[in-house]
Amino acid sequence: MNPPASLPTDCESGGTDNSHPLRQILGWTLAGFGVGVVSATAYLLLDGQYLWGVPRWADIVFYPGFLAGFQVYKWGLSVAAAKAVGVLTVGLAYALILLLLRFVWGAAWNHMTKRQTAMPSQPLFKLNIPLGWNTSKDHLSGRVLASEEPPFGLSWEDLNEDMIFVTSSRCSLAIDLGWYPDYSPEGQFRIEVVDSDNLAATYAKPLRAFATRSVWVAKLKMEDWMEELHANQAGPGAPLTGSPRNNG
Repeated sequence: MNPPASLPTDCESGGTDNSHPLRQILGWTLAGFGVGVVSATAYLLLDGQYLWGVPRWADIVFYPGFLAGFQVYKWGLSVAAAKAVGVLTVGLAYALILLLLRFVWGAAWNHMTKRQTAMPSQPLFKLNIPLGWNTSKDHLSGRVLASEEPPFGLSWEDLNEDMIFVTSSRCSLAIDLGWYPDYSPEGQFRIEVVDSDNLAATYAKPLRAFATRSVWVAKLKMEDWMEELHANQAGPGAPLTGSPRNNG
């Protein structure tokens, strides 16, 4: 099977929305600053104590503001100036706290999304074949994959170019999965959509192609494509048609 000119990889597809990271950071920073400034200002406008007799909760919540305000007051600034410095300091502190929370949440989210495509708790490989597809070849289903790293608890001889081949019952579309190059520790899974009535031409130039070193990403991609292509064949204007099957 000849490789297509350009293959999308799992590193290039999916993932969280990081298209505007600076905009996200600015948004979280401004949100934290706004919360801090508004809450500190509201406390002062409601005649909250700021020199003596400060409530314990306020001392904790607005601690950076009190610290900065007292310091500039000691330097000889007016009470009004000390209040302004305190309010701005609370805003900056809250901006920093919210920004840190954003990074913690982002790291946790990335970890969770990676685990979704990682090895499941029961590492028995089983390709889910949806309605409208038939399995011509499957050398992976029923195998226990004891590792997330190639060769996945199998031997390198198990990873070859002819591993899974499924065909549509509605048309001549087929999806092929193999490991390229054969038996190579440097290889990867390649999934290609081909026309089973014109294999030579569509193997040379697949209708659709995808590459990954993750067996679980490959499994999900095949299942997604089977569902998508079957749905496309059910309606007019499908971009991938193949030759219609005569089921009569």
